[in-house]
Amino acid sequence: SCQPGCDVGYTSTGRASCSLGQLSMPNCTAQPCNITQQEVPTHGSLGDCPLSLPSGSSCRFSCDEGFVLSHPLACNLGVLSISPRLSPPGGDTCHPDNLPFCLPMPCRTGQVLRPGTAGTCPELLPSGATCEQPCDGGQ
Repeated sequence: SCQPGCDVGYTSTGRASCSLGQLSMPNCTAQPCNITQQEVPTHGSLGDCPLSLPSGSSCRFSCDEGFVLSHPLACNLGVLSISPRLSPPGGDTCHPDNLPFCLPMPCRTGQVLRPGTAGTCPELLPSGATCEQPCDGGQ
């Protein structure tokens, strides 16, 4: 018997062997991604992510109340990264490790006081930010 090699990101299911002129070859399967506590974002938990995520799959961490997940988590040939299928609220923020993270939930300024205008308030006000909303008629 012998051990054939697989491309990067794949693992052999066994050894090749020969029996009475019949060659038996193993398969190369895509490597899953192991998720450890280190990948779980601050202010978050595993959510629907299994400890072993199959290659080609994605999952979503859960975030604590008041936080929102930046992106789903994706696995490709044993490498974890963000899934490009979802943009985070308030812009396309990237994490230096290319992993999802929990960010403070922004406020929707559609709930401005009436009568008045939006003033300097953007549609989504980042958590911790302030803006000015003037009142109509000097109120």
